[in-house]
Order: sequence, then structure tokens, then C-alpha cells
Amino acid sequence: MAPKRKDAFQLRDVAPKLPHTSGTHQHSLTVYDDRSGKITATQSSIPVPAPHREPVSQPASGPASQLQLPDVSILDVSSELDGDSLGQEGEGSENDKDSETDDESGSDEGGNDEKGKKKKRKKRKRELPLITFMDRIDDIVSELLRLEGPGFYEDRSQCSLEGCSNLLSPGKSYRCTDCGPAASLLCKACIVKEHRFRPFDRPEVWTGSYFARTTLKRLGLRVQLGHVGTSQCPLPQQAWRDEFVVVAPNGVHEIGLDFCSCPGSPDHVVQLLRARLFPATVKRPKTAATFGALKLLQMLTFTAKISCQEFTRAMDRLTGNTGTESYPNRQTRLMKRFARGYDPAGWRATASGACAVICPACPHPNINLPANWMEIRQKELFLYWLFVALDANFRLKRKNVSSDLLDPGMIQGFCYILEDSPFREYLLKYTEKILQDKSTCNDHDAIKSSSLRGGKGFCASGMGIAQCSRHDMKRPTGMGDLQKGERYVNMDRFFLSTIEHDLLRKLIVSYDIACQWHLKLMERCNEYDPNVMTSKSPPEITFLVPKVKYSFNYTPGVGRTDGEAPERGWAASNDLAYSTREMGPGSRRDTLDDCFGDNNWVKVTHLANDLHEKSVEAVTQRAAQVLAFREFDSALPAKWTTAWTGMVQKWEANPRCQNPYQSEAKSQLSYGAVRLALAEEDKEALGKGEDVTVHDDVSPSMFIFQGLEIEDSQRLLDIDAKSLGPHSTDLQRARVLERGNLLRRKYNAWTAIQDLYMPSIAPLRKSQIEKGVVSENDPVQTWPLYLPSANISSIPAQRRLVRYEFRFRLAQADSALTDLRAHLILRSQMYHSKKIFTHGTHAITRSHGLLQEVEKKIRNDTALYNHVRQCLVTLGAVLQNKEWEVLFLPLEKNDIRGMTSEYDEQAGVYGAKSQAKDREKVLGHGKRAVSWIWRTGEIGKSIDDASQSVLRIEWCKARARAHRWQEECHLLGEEMRRTIETFRWEKSQWLRRAEVAASEAEAMDPKSHNHDSATASAQFNDLRILLRGKAAYAYRQADIRHQMAEHAQKKRHSIIDKLVPPDTPFTLLELH
Repeated sequence: MAPKRKDAFQLRDVAPKLPHTSGTHQHSLTVYDDRSGKITATQSSIPVPAPHREPVSQPASGPASQLQLPDVSILDVSSELDGDSLGQEGEGSENDKDSETDDESGSDEGGNDEKGKKKKRKKRKRELPLITFMDRIDDIVSELLRLEGPGFYEDRSQCSLEGCSNLLSPGKSYRCTDCGPAASLLCKACIVKEHRFRPFDRPEVWTGSYFARTTLKRLGLRVQLGHVGTSQCPLPQQAWRDEFVVVAPNGVHEIGLDFCSCPGSPDHVVQLLRARLFPATVKRPKTAATFGALKLLQMLTFTAKISCQEFTRAMDRLTGNTGTESYPNRQTRLMKRFARGYDPAGWRATASGACAVICPACPHPNINLPANWMEIRQKELFLYWLFVALDANFRLKRKNVSSDLLDPGMIQGFCYILEDSPFREYLLKYTEKILQDKSTCNDHDAIKSSSLRGGKGFCASGMGIAQCSRHDMKRPTGMGDLQKGERYVNMDRFFLSTIEHDLLRKLIVSYDIACQWHLKLMERCNEYDPNVMTSKSPPEITFLVPKVKYSFNYTPGVGRTDGEAPERGWAASNDLAYSTREMGPGSRRDTLDDCFGDNNWVKVTHLANDLHEKSVEAVTQRAAQVLAFREFDSALPAKWTTAWTGMVQKWEANPRCQNPYQSEAKSQLSYGAVRLALAEEDKEALGKGEDVTVHDDVSPSMFIFQGLEIEDSQRLLDIDAKSLGPHSTDLQRARVLERGNLLRRKYNAWTAIQDLYMPSIAPLRKSQIEKGVVSENDPVQTWPLYLPSANISSIPAQRRLVRYEFRFRLAQADSALTDLRAHLILRSQMYHSKKIFTHGTHAITRSHGLLQEVEKKIRNDTALYNHVRQCLVTLGAVLQNKEWEVLFLPLEKNDIRGMTSEYDEQAGVYGAKSQAKDREKVLGHGKRAVSWIWRTGEIGKSIDDASQSVLRIEWCKARARAHRWQEECHLLGEEMRRTIETFRWEKSQWLRRAEVAASEAEAMDPKSHNHDSATASAQFNDLRILLRGKAAYAYRQADIRHQMAEHAQKKRHSIIDKLVPPDTPFTLLELH
């Protein structure tokens, strides 16, 4: 007879309880037992009552014609075993009460109310599986931890394989994680013997504290090809350098493989194929994949649409997921990973955000900051600033399906997404109080969602986030759902919630609408419940936008931070958008939390290498930019640069002062002036009832403006993509790829608006795709925008849109000429500096490189002007406007020259030196004409004023570049130190947990405890084994952090002296 077990498998009724008859029948059981070291099976049987089926009477209120058939009952085996059933203790249960309540209606589908309407049936507890499952979380976590230790084999001193008398000891005890329930603790010889035909299993060795990974190759297993069974080859030939790698369904394995070299044996490729291994090459193969792995890849490619690269990356991570292991060519248990099994209060005591993977390089008080960080000198305080970026993603929508009652989710605010119930209460309380101010700037409405709401049938229009902007990692409790666009009340909550986890003196907050969002932030914070911003010591905040006057490039202390981290960070989660939008609320939150945690962990494992790679670039760029600034400064009059130094320092201290990065010259054709004029026209049309706006938030003029912005982004991306060469670093390539992904999202959002304003473009775009003229696989910078100027001949556009683009193109042409003049002046100054100050081969080579960069900018300015002018020709013909042709003449090669400087004639880019000399001979100095580009547009009070203004701007930019790279070097040095300290702190935390569990296990000596019953003895042993498992898991986690810290330390040691010279206080370069 099988023993009674409280955790016996239970089958429950899915229908209301039916009365049973006294009759019984025998139910067969098979009981498995592995406590003796061997698996035994015992056949047994128990009497169970036979179900009695009775017809259920039809309720009086129901239709008389319907016949109610009885439900088939599933046997409740558990009640016969121990008297307990799911969700009940003693007599009666909550489930039974639910059933009785439901049965009162007379129908399982619910009855009718007094008005005859169908009543919604009350859900029973057993029909809400997650709720019942949550009661067992602590048990499941405990069992997972138990598996980390030796388990039943803890006290075994001899190999578990029958007939083997080898002794077991730490370092000589092995188990296999792929052998399932049959896994035993074996000696080295036996585990190799047992795996002769399973060479791709993953063994572990007991170190005395935890199980560590090892390989069968290290244990001495050799795989012999060309022979059947266990027969040995008399002439074995090792694989090349004995480094043979096999990709199997469970990961990447390095095996010891021998080919057969007997006379008449087939070649290596055939031997591999006969062993069901597909080689990666037919010449001296060193890598192969099992047929099973190839079949798995094929199925995943068909169903999940993954690429081979993604599959390979997954196999690599399945093999080793810490970033410290290296293989030739080549998170799942949340509560367990974050030590929730070590809390006596269980998982329900988990604090908000406690299970998030934190960014090791960010500043965390009491974890990775020095004890005196609050007392550091003012110039170095930027090392301890926290960089936070806000953004929204309107692809992560959710349909209005299921509910929190039916799908509550398991991760309730423990990671990155806010706990739902408190967040909803917050929204109910403050949504009406916090009004959304109308934005007065270009906040990329075309990108911030296809209209504010998620659409019909959606309850979430997207997700908002506040995350780390230096290292692109999600922060604890820094994100949640958006219900209607990017409302301040939502974004405020994400921001305030996440900064509570790290109380620092200053924050650098970037947000693409920070110019609007920050204006009344403190007013809103005072409306909310007490928070960080209303505390006695609120942090100082600098608000930035990744562009214009709020630019990172000109802000002291931010290094080379770009603030675009959120845009890059959405890439992985966007792949889940179509699946998560169909999920219930809890499942969606859990899935996205899991995805974000995985992304963070991948970044953590790569962080040491990434920081090292960035440091190598920073050291090189710092030297280059400091030298370029010195050379440029030395070529300018000292009285100018001294005045400019004071001007820029004054602006850095108070941004309300005159901006040295902007020209004093004002143009009537600037983008801002045109936008303002068109906005006034829109306002006037709206007042007259002549408004033709078809989108709530994007006016026709804004639609054209954003299209031109995307066109400009395409042009710049194309320039940078073409500049990548064979020696470009992975970091440089990644940045171009990330910009392309961001531009792709902007393009897709803008084309959705274009379909409203230019509906005739949609069939044209579809036709071009079908004909293969345009492909989604093409680089995004080549995708056509179909603006009015590009399609007038084939598809006429609204005259209003034509006029708007024409006005913007005039401003664009003026801006292109302004940039061209500025770069020509800069080229003149650099030639002057090169002739007077540059001597020696190295200096001349470097100066020539800088001049080439300026020449490249001149060519780009010229190409842009010619493109814009051609658009003006097309648009002007439709509008019958030729007045602009007097202002913007055709730009010939001979027109691209400086004002009067001889050095511009020596450039030799658009006119060779010989041409310059010939022209001088013919015309003479007295007849030299100034190019028309210097006689048009608004360039200041005089030519000299224009030159000085241009040079000041370029000098300030050169100074800013030198300063930002100097700061970046010190920031990277500090971040590498913080990363190491974070790993060491986490190691200490895991060691503390391990020591507590181990000491408790040691105290539970079986000899000193007498038990009254076998049950008490079994419970005692189970607890002791659990503690051993907890200790083993904690020791293993501590060892992982130790390896990661050592790896990060080696990376830092190799670069730190170059990055931050020792015994040198931090000082930014100032020449005046």
C-alpha cells in the first residue's frame, strides 16, 4: 500500500459536487522511491467511490425547452488519501462554499436576476489557478533551493553506482543535471562511464560548498568516431588542437573528439555525419551541430521567426550566463535568484523593486560609493551624479482582455513595473487634479503615438519609463502603463518612484519634452503624497534634452552621455509587442518584467568589457580633442579667446545669459521664424473656420516640418554609415545601428500621419514595395518620404502642403548656406594656423586630417544646398513663384570659396591650385570677385563680425568637446570602480546568506535529535537538506560575483592609468 503523503497529487471536480454512491472500485497506483539511492517502483491500489450521476433539474426561471445535462465528475483521489482537498482544511472549504453559492442559481452558467437578465457567474477559487498557485510559492522556492545541494546523497561517502566502492569527497563527487530523476552522486570514473553515449550532458562537481560546472572533457571522456559501440580505435586522431565544439539543444559543448585514421576509413566530414553531427566546414572541421540542434533551429525559425544569430546567442547564454566564461567560437527563477528563499517571511515580504537587476556602474549609496563621497570637492561631484532618462513607448499596448482578478500576475511590483493596485489608486486620486499643459514646442507628436489613445479595445496605450541613461538599464519600479498618451501624472509617478531607491545629491534628467515637463514639476510634486522632491533634502536636478539649448554636448559634468538610452532600450521589448498586447494584465507585466530583467543581466555580464571598450575610445578621443582645441586656440587672437572663455563660463553658470554657441545674427528665414509664422496662419484659419487639420495633435505645417526632420536624420545617418570602414569598432557600428533603429520607428510613426494628410501616397508606397523598388530590408536612410516636392509630377498634393514645404525649404536653403559659410571661414583659419604654427611630420599629418574633416563638411553642405534648391525649383513652379531665385543662385564649384583669403584658394577641393593660380594671373588681385554666397542672407553687421561669430562658435564647440571627453575618462574610471564594488558587495551578501544557512544546517545534527515519529524525522531531514541547498546556491552565487569582480578588476587594471593618471587631481583644460 502506498504511504500517505500530504503532498499527494490531487484531482479536483470541475463541476459542482455530486452525491456519491456507496459503491467503490479499485484505482491502480505506481509509487516511485529514490531515497535508497536506487529508483524503485511499487504497484498498489486504493478503493475510491464510484461517481453517481443525477440529472440536474431545470431552474424555474430558465427556458422550459432547454435540457440541462449533468457534468462529468473527475475523481477526488486526495480526499481518500488524507481527507484534505485543494483549498480546504477540515470540514468544508471555500471552494465548496463557492460551489453551493453557484448551485443556488440552478445552473453552472449563472441564473437570471429579477429583471430576467443573465447574471455573471461568480468565479470559484479553483478556476483562478494563479491565486491557488501563489499559496505554494514558498514551497516551490524551497524545493528549487533544495536541489542546489547534495539532497538525499549528503551523507553518502561512497559512489552511488552499484558495484563501485570508490569514496566520495569534495572535488571528487559528481552529478549530471541532464540525467533527470536518475541523477546520482558518482565518482569520476563512474560518471564518465555512464556518459559514454551521452557526451553532451552537463556534469557538476561538488566543491564542498556548492556544485560547480565542469565538462565531460575535463573529466576525461573521449568521443571516438568511425567505430561502433565501445570498441577502441587503434589509430585515433585528435581534432585540430583538441578544440572541438558541438552545438546541441542544451547548449554549446567543448568535447574531446577523436577521428578514426584506420586504413580505408572515411574522411572527417563523413565520420561526423555518421555520428549525426553536421560540420561547420568541410576543411579541417572544428565545430559541428547535432541533428537535433539543427531541427530545433528549423522549427524555431518557422514558428518563432528567430534568426540563426539569435539562436546561436541563446545557445551561448544557455551554456554560460555570467559573462566570465569563454568557449571557442561560440533568469529564469526570479525569486530564487534574488534570495527570496532566505527570508523567513517568504516571498510576500519582498520589497518594491527588490528583485530588479540593478546597474552596477550607477551610484548606489551604502553599496559602491566611498564613505566620504558627500565631502568630495566641488569639481569632482559630477562623478556621483545619477543619470535618469524618461521616455514612452506606444508599441507596448494592451487590449482590454481579462482582468487583474483572473490574471493577477506573480511579480507584483518586485522588479521594474509598478505594482498595479497602488498605481491605479494613485491615478484615480490625481488624474483629475493634475492638468496636462498644452505643449508649445515640437515634442515629436508624430512619434508619441498614433493619436494619444491606444485605440478602440485597448486599455493601455503604451508604457512609460524612467531608466538609467548612462548604461541603458531599467531601474527598479521605474515604469508602468500609459492610458492616454504621455500624461505628466503617469510620467511623474515613474520618475518619483524610481529615484527613491538611490538618494543622491544631484540628478541629470533627460526627456525629449523636458523643456515643458519640468516647468511645473515641483508644483505637481507638492500635490502628490510626500515624496523625494518634497523631503527636507530634495536632490538638485538638471533637465536636458538630447538636442538644442538643453544639449548634453554643452553641459558640464555629463561626459559623453547622449540621453538616448531609452530609445535604444525598447528594441528587445518591442519584439514582444504583438504577443503581450493579447495577454491579461498580470501575464503581460510578468512577461515584460522578465524581458527587462534579462536585458539588464545581459548588460551586467558585458559591462566590464563595454566600459573597457569605451575607455579605450575615450583615452584616444581625449588626446585628440584636447590637442585640436589647443591648436585652434593658438591660431586665434588671445583677446578674443579670453573674452570667449569668460562668456562661456558665465553661460555654464547661468544658462539665461547669452548663449555663446549661437550666432547673434538673426535670419528671417530660420526654421523657428517659419514655424512661428505658419502657426499664426493655422491659428487664423482656425478662427475663421477654415481649418483643414485631420489629426488632433499634428497640424499640416507640423507634419511637413517633422518630415523634413526625418529627411535630415536620414542624410546624417547615411553620412555616418558610409564613414564606417573595415577598422571601425563594434561600438561605432552599434551606435549607427541604434540610430537606424530609432529612425525606423520615427519613420513608421510619421507615415501613419502622412496617410491622413496625403492619402494618395499609401497606394504608391504599397506599389513600390510590391514591385521591389523599395524594400523593408533596405537601409532606413534610403526609404523614400514622398514629400510634396518628390511627387508633384505624378501625384499632386494639396496646395497648402506645397506652400508649407516651400516655406520650410527656403529656411533650409538659408541654413545650408550659413553652415557652408561657417565651414569656409573655419577652413581659412585652419590653413592660416597650419602655415604659421604647424611643423614636423606628425603635426602636419594631424593638421591635414582635421582639414579633411572640414572639407567633408563643406561637401555635405554643398550637397544639401543643391538638393534643397532642386526642391525649391519644383515647388516654385507649382506656386508660380520665382522671386526666391534672386536670393538662392545655383551653386557652382567656383562659388565655394572664402571671402578674400588666399588659403581657401589652396584647398584644392573644388578647384585645384593650378586653377587658382591661373585665375589670379588672369584677374589679378584688383579684379578678384567675392563669391555670391557672401552677399546673400543675414550674416551680421559686417564680414568681420560674421567671421568672429563663426569662429567663436567653433572655438566654444572645440572647448566643449575637449571638456566632455576629459569628463568621460574620469566618469568611466569611477564607473569601473563602482562596478567592481557592486559585485563585491553582492558577493558579501550571498556569503552572509550561505553562512547562515550552513550554520543552521550544521546545528541540525541527526544524532543529537530524537524524534517521536517517522514523520517528524522525515521533516527534520527535509529541513536539513533544504538548508544545505540554500547554502550551496548562495555559495555558487557568491562565486559568480567573485569571478565577475575579478574579471572587471582585470579590465580596469589594464586601462586605468591611461584613463585617470594617478596622483593627478581632476581639472578641466582652460587656456585663458
